[in-house]
Amino acid sequence: MAITSGFFNSLSGDRKYDARQMGEMFDGLIEDGVFMSIGDALKTVPSSGMTVTVGTGRAWFLHTWTKNDSDLLITVSEAESVLNRIDTIVLDVDNTEAKRTNDIFLVKGTPSSNPQRPSLVDTDDHKQIPLADILVPAGSTALTATNITNIVGTSECPYVTGPLSIIKNDDILEAWQEEFDTWFDGVKGTLGSDTAGNLYNLIQQKVDKTSVLDTLNEVDLTTQKGFVAGALALKELNGKTSQFFSASEANSIEITAPYDCAVEVTHTFLGWGYAGNLYVFSISSTSSGITKKADNVGGCEGGDIINKYLRADAIFSGLKKGEKYTFSRQDIFGTSGANNNRRWTVICHPE
Repeated sequence: MAITSGFFNSLSGDRKYDARQMGEMFDGLIEDGVFMSIGDALKTVPSSGMTVTVGTGRAWFLHTWTKNDSDLLITVSEAESVLNRIDTIVLDVDNTEAKRTNDIFLVKGTPSSNPQRPSLVDTDDHKQIPLADILVPAGSTALTATNITNIVGTSECPYVTGPLSIIKNDDILEAWQEEFDTWFDGVKGTLGSDTAGNLYNLIQQKVDKTSVLDTLNEVDLTTQKGFVAGALALKELNGKTSQFFSASEANSIEITAPYDCAVEVTHTFLGWGYAGNLYVFSISSTSSGITKKADNVGGCEGGDIINKYLRADAIFSGLKKGEKYTFSRQDIFGTSGANNNRRWTVICHPE
């Protein structure tokens, strides 16, 4: 264990720093990830035939930065004749002494009746971060958007946090309230409860309540200049913004309602109708007290052993703050021949 510091002027070469020490200067300010607001955030899209394009963007991993300033064309290897395959576009961060460079390229997967993402390098000084998975169906000669699952923005390849992190109003209000309560308890011990209470009332009277709006209803109804949204209104607003939940490689998703709300639920995966038969599914919930307001079923017609992008959506209302709710896939007709790349998203909207 050692203490390091920097940076200091060098005299006759007695203060030298390497690239890693330069990168460590940003620890605590920038977390590993892709910058969401720069370029296309390294999004992968189909090009033509068996080629895809990785868009422009910038990333920060292992104390190093990577910049792609123009569309990067990548050729996917020829499809197998019988089995499907999953290839992965990766950001290769290689800080080993032999390489010391970053790159973006494709890692080819292994053909299988149940294809999986290829193994990626993950060591202290060499890491391959997945940007997108590409399903290569057997016998295919061209790729479409349904063959590509972008990983950027998920836990496996998050967006950069740090300077872009959001501080919630609740956190600030709690800190202020805690400081005030501590001070007020001290005042009561010095002045006595009656005197301290009178002092508290005087403080409250100093606030010009005629210009402060404490609820969202007041904010909605007031259009005059000179009024401001008070802390209580800001806290109420912060507690009612849309919130997002997600899950992957799961047959269901469970959430805790952040407030009384309605939810949009989406489930996607790669599969086919077993034995070439029609397959239809929807999203259901056994949780009590909620109502399904809209239902967009998903499915496909046959296509045995050829993965297809399948999606279903539903809207439920009546969720209550603090209660747990579970949403799952329900087969309506037939059976799916595979369950690859399962994804769930739930968006909460206040009611």
